[in-house]
Amino acid sequence: MLRCIHIGLLCVQELPKERPNISTVVLMLISEITHLPPPDKVAFVHNQNSRSTESSQQSHRSNSNNNVTMSDVTGR
Repeated sequence: MLRCIHIGLLCVQELPKERPNISTVVLMLISEITHLPPPDKVAFVHNQNSRSTESSQQSHRSNSNNNVTMSDVTGR
């Protein structure tokens, strides 16, 4: 399972040129490629300040550059 997660992270790297092509992914999944490179920064991660240090007025600030809403998914 960890191998599949690792391969998934390789597929969502921020720069498309760093993502493996589908034939490489298939070889990774069937274990013909045993050494997996460490994934770089993934595309869906963004930096945020700690919620405990944010003021209430900062909580109303937009996280979008194009007026599209974004949801913050957190576990319970």
